[in-house]
Amino acid sequence: IAEELDSVVEWDNDNRAVHISKEDVHILLRIDSYLVEYTNDNETTHTIIDVAPQITGDRTFVPIRLISNALGVGIEWDNDERAVYVDSSESSEVTNFFDVEISSIKAGQTITGTTELYTRIINDAPKGAKEIKYLLLDRDTAKGFVIAGGSSINSPYEWVPAME
Repeated sequence: IAEELDSVVEWDNDNRAVHISKEDVHILLRIDSYLVEYTNDNETTHTIIDVAPQITGDRTFVPIRLISNALGVGIEWDNDERAVYVDSSESSEVTNFFDVEISSIKAGQTITGTTELYTRIINDAPKGAKEIKYLLLDRDTAKGFVIAGGSSINSPYEWVPAME
């Protein structure tokens, strides 16, 4: 789909990653990783998606909303037809995959000791949510580990950094 929308798609076999570029927009996807890197007008952000990119045959599959978010194209779901319509003449706003934020720490904040982790759910908790996990990820490799979590989505959790 990205190629049909006049994007350049490049495969990085060493890192099992896909780079998608169109004008000033760049997307970095890593196979089997939920972390996505967006760069738009030289501003880079990271987000978590609900389904990790997967390879089937020689194609990479990702949620269509990811492409819509990144490239700003309109998508519409027709439930009766069970079909997705992509309309590049329509623009779209970025739709978050999860309306959740960690409210107890700020982006770029240095953690110097025991830290309380609080989550603020913007709307309702995602349907079927039974647990919460806080992940510490390296933005360069998209690898990391769970640092806290449990079955109470609205409870605070404590993280004690350790040298690993």
